[in-house]
Amino acid sequence: MYTQDHPQFLAMNWVRASLKLTALKNFPITGIHNKAVKQMVFEMYAATASQFKMEMAAQIGGMRLLHLNLDLWVDKFSSLKYIGKIKRVTSS
Repeated sequence: MYTQDHPQFLAMNWVRASLKLTALKNFPITGIHNKAVKQMVFEMYAATASQFKMEMAAQIGGMRLLHLNLDLWVDKFSSLKYIGKIKRVTSS
């Protein structure tokens, strides 16, 4: 995946270390700083999302992707129901 010098690897290690620290049973809850918690949640989300996207790209790399957009609506005057669709195929 990453070398140990890669910034993404360092970010993932930071998330793991933070989780180990906060999962301790004797962790002082009164010492938690609101902005630090928000930053930690953001870092965890960013590291997880980045890893997920890279793994998905590795698995489906080169495959064509189908984008399907369906829209349902009702006409105000006649109360008729309609379905609209847009189909697009792209390469990943």
